[in-house]
Amino acid sequence: MMNTWTVLVISGAVLAAAMLFMCTRDDGINNTDSGYTVESVGWDAESRAQDADSTSTGDAEPAESQVPEERMNKLPWLVWHGMSPTDPSKGHEISCLRGSCIVKSQHAQHAPMYLNDNTRALLMYGSGSKPEAAPLPRLKHHMWALLHEESPKNNAMYSHDAGISLFNITSTFRQASDLPLTLQYLPNLDYLLSAAPVPVEQKNIYRNDERHKLAAVAYIQSTCINPSYRDTYVKKLMEHIPVDALGECLNNRKLPEEYQTPHAMFQQGFYDVLRKYKFIIAFENGICDDYITEKLWRPLHLGTVPIYRGAPNVNEWLPTHRSALVYDEFENPAALADYIKYLDSNDTAYREYLEYKKGPEYITNEKLKSSLEDRPYSAANFEENASLFDELSSKPNFIVAFECKVCDRVIERQQLERKHSEEGLPAPSPWIADSSHYGCPPPEEWRDEFALGNGDVLDWRVDYDRGKRHADALTRLILANATHASQSHASSWLS
Repeated sequence: MMNTWTVLVISGAVLAAAMLFMCTRDDGINNTDSGYTVESVGWDAESRAQDADSTSTGDAEPAESQVPEERMNKLPWLVWHGMSPTDPSKGHEISCLRGSCIVKSQHAQHAPMYLNDNTRALLMYGSGSKPEAAPLPRLKHHMWALLHEESPKNNAMYSHDAGISLFNITSTFRQASDLPLTLQYLPNLDYLLSAAPVPVEQKNIYRNDERHKLAAVAYIQSTCINPSYRDTYVKKLMEHIPVDALGECLNNRKLPEEYQTPHAMFQQGFYDVLRKYKFIIAFENGICDDYITEKLWRPLHLGTVPIYRGAPNVNEWLPTHRSALVYDEFENPAALADYIKYLDSNDTAYREYLEYKKGPEYITNEKLKSSLEDRPYSAANFEENASLFDELSSKPNFIVAFECKVCDRVIERQQLERKHSEEGLPAPSPWIADSSHYGCPPPEEWRDEFALGNGDVLDWRVDYDRGKRHADALTRLILANATHASQSHASSWLS
């Protein structure tokens, strides 16, 4: 256990590292900015799978710039470092609310762009940002900007103050971040309303008819080792109530063969299977406020009731106060099973959970409605619901929105610096992200012998604590003005 003095020393070091560079305030810039004129770019699953230390096109030569050299030298540069959502390029111009910037993508085989005098911000995607590949040295005029919509399962470093405070600008699932992505997996209200639910009378037939004999609850997962220990919970739930486990995890009922591949997850036939169930278990990969994915929205879209574990504050985002069964509201699996049995036998009570499907006026969550309307980006890519994006086509995707958020902050920073230099105004204070921008709590420590199959202890706390050590180590490297995080004296810090 660290004593109070040690804690204060580490905390001071983190703050000092963050203040080595000047960063910007959020004066007058809110999270509902719009007006971007840059053409949207995509970020597909294949590009995410590329090596985190290279760009998405490997050794391909950067494309020729379409920006005149005069503007290239005049405008501030935003450089994607590490995993990049765009092809390596010599730069393209984006026009945002406060002005224009050049967006570049670092190529692994070329000299570091972040050492160029024009570079004002380093853009990093969280899952592909390794501490040993950090853009060091960190120069005084650099801002670091984090885009990370994933849970801490992908990178636990940002769950700690020492990790998130290394950044000046953030775009995460947390609603307190600069560009919140909380609802990125929900296209719009029409998505919740567009699929008519199977009538409860028909669901009862599926439950009791000899040809079907469906359980009330479906469980469909292929990733069994999980920080939320959903297999452990579902296995205990199965002791009290039947559950049809259709995926690889706890499998006790086979899907039709044509729906057993990952690509089938977006097919209407697969959805037709799910729609027959009264309840679907929806456990996220992480337990963090505001971390909500398609695991919640898809059952609501299909007209089944989610049994949800994930964001502890999920009730802030549900379409009505009664549209999901929330894990935290039940003392144990037995209590949840008793309530499922009650709803399964009471059609009137069950229908109350589907009231929101009657029309937009039945969606009573005004925060949900206004957040969907105000966000400055279109939702994540939903292959099965492309038609729902027509009304969002005027908005950029979240990557372009993030780039413009950073561009606007950079330009604001430059304006404040000029006023300080030319007019004698106070120097702009540094802006540093804090735990409200990510800040996931430590994962629980459970035994999941069924999922592992060998009785080993799966301790996600190990990854969580390693993230803290990496964040502290990177802070020390910045304070030491290290030029490369993989240097021999630094490697031990990052191990």
